[in-house]
Amino acid sequence: MKGENRQADPAGQPHSKEVGEMARRVVYWNAPHIMARLKRVEGQLRGIEAMIVREDSCRDILTQVAAAQGALAQVEHIITACNIVEVVADTMEISGDVSILQTNLRELLG
Repeated sequence: MKGENRQADPAGQPHSKEVGEMARRVVYWNAPHIMARLKRVEGQLRGIEAMIVREDSCRDILTQVAAAQGALAQVEHIITACNIVEVVADTMEISGDVSILQTNLRELLG
């Protein structure tokens, strides 16, 4: 992108390829945040292992399991959002066809 002669379309909007590149930068910018969340989940799992070894109450262990599941679900949501951005960027970059985008998103979201 650096040094390229970037041209906007007549309406002043960036080309779809440029939009795709911008979207990807936003997606991967979140990697340190995702890694921090995964480290937190890893710590929670080690804590659960220690609780089992100590023979803590099942209720306390289940509480920690639920917390770890919730934290992992947040990671899943972030990565799913990233995937949606990638599908949109790729589709618009390749074809610019909204109907293809709709089909790809339906497949992604089940």
